[in-house]
Amino acid sequence: MKRRLLLLAFLLPPLLLTRTATAQEVKKVRYDPDRILADEVAARASDAKTAYDIIKRLRPQFLRQRGSGSIRNYNPVPVRVYVDGILQSRDVSALNEIMAHSVVEISYLNGSDATTRFGTGYENGAILVTTGRRLTPNN
Repeated sequence: MKRRLLLLAFLLPPLLLTRTATAQEVKKVRYDPDRILADEVAARASDAKTAYDIIKRLRPQFLRQRGSGSIRNYNPVPVRVYVDGILQSRDVSALNEIMAHSVVEISYLNGSDATTRFGTGYENGAILVTTGRRLTPNN
């Protein structure tokens, strides 16, 4: 009897390690709620044409008016858009000019973080787009 238990003790661990995961055990990938990376775009929004399409499909909350600017003011301050560190527009229309295949990362800064980084006038935050295009002196 001891011999059988001893044999099972040596055989069971390798058997447990080689077992494949079932559907319930496969972990779901969690994405950052304030950042969209190129691999997520490829996996979940591969047919998007512009950066606006990507955001509208994957993180529509980036585009919503929020905070005190939208409650007390009839003309709330829109979300500002930066592309490769340069302010492009005072609204989200600049996102329609950025082709989806060139997007490396899209980040959202909330109002307080954007105000800390860029100064006043960012009550509704900022969208930061990083493209794969690298600026050279000839561009």
